[in-house]
Amino acid sequence: SLQPRLVPFSAAMQACERAGQWRSVLSGVVQMWSRGFHVDALAYNVAFKALSGNDWVRVLSAFEHLLLEGAAAVALDSS
Repeated sequence: SLQPRLVPFSAAMQACERAGQWRSVLSGVVQMWSRGFHVDALAYNVAFKALSGNDWVRVLSAFEHLLLEGAAAVALDSS
């Protein structure tokens, strides 16, 4: 089952995906990581759906940047 605070993240990510805001979707994934939520298959599916049809080189570059930011946020939170 979904964690109660995870529901708003999932709903926001789905709304962003429908609006074509793939950067916001990826940011949502990073926010979930940084807050210690388990990023489930639904969240990844929404992220990949949001990315479809975009310039993959640009998208992967942005995703890598967000991953690095997310990893840094998680490292800072756990210290």
